[in-house]
Amino acid sequence: MRTPLEPTITTLPATPQTAAAARDYARHTIARYAPAMPADRIHDLCLVVSELVSNAIRYGTEPGDRIGLGLVVRAAHTRVEVHDPVRRRPRPERCRANGPGGAACWP
Repeated sequence: MRTPLEPTITTLPATPQTAAAARDYARHTIARYAPAMPADRIHDLCLVVSELVSNAIRYGTEPGDRIGLGLVVRAAHTRVEVHDPVRRRPRPERCRANGPGGAACWP
């Protein structure tokens, strides 16, 4: 089966459970378009999807929002797109050495 050039897209509610649903969606999409993908690559891809979705929910949504998840799965590469509803540009936060999320500090 040929994979689409455009991403397969789903929308998900911006809730704490969404990262698990996003991983399931990624696994289902891989099974459909790249069933021979090695298990370690599937694991890595699901980790990336989970992190991107979690960050989109944490930093780009409010209660009741939805996020978009798009995947283009190929044998040689996979493209992951996560869209949050926020239209404002991100702004840097003040660095906190002991802050959550492993924020890096630059001089």
